[in-house]
Amino acid sequence: MNHINLIRKLAWNFHRSTGVDFKELFCEASLKYCEILRTYDKEKGALPAYAWTAITNRLIHFVRIEKRYQTVDTTVFFNTSYIQETFFQSDIYETLPEDCKTIIQKIFDILKENDEYPISLLLWKVKTILTEEGWTHRRTQQNINILRKTFGNDNQRRRTSCKSRG
Repeated sequence: MNHINLIRKLAWNFHRSTGVDFKELFCEASLKYCEILRTYDKEKGALPAYAWTAITNRLIHFVRIEKRYQTVDTTVFFNTSYIQETFFQSDIYETLPEDCKTIIQKIFDILKENDEYPISLLLWKVKTILTEEGWTHRRTQQNINILRKTFGNDNQRRRTSCKSRG
């Protein structure tokens, strides 16, 4: 593999930005590189440029699939009642607005019903329940943003830090 550093760099960048395991990303990128070598046509352009685009597209697709089927491991919350009780009695929880506490309670209620609920659907389910209870979209979103700031959503911080550099 002549372009191993290209593969490594793409896998590492995706790992840092998505949190998906580096080894899995590197394997996917390597497989795509092998496919590229079989189908590459020199008349289409330089191999590194073609490989960069093709591998990036494959990794984007791979990450989407990984995130779609990722589930919340709730055994920590519900097999150990101490953790749940401690969370609801913590200082952070006590300082939250009542609407945020309601959202957190809804999340716990959903996870009690189905402990293998996909992350991608969990927030959607909470929003649907709150809408049925008469909450406006704005009210729901404002409180979700408060929770993201309070509990430190990594993606939100990355977007903010990128904007402040520009």
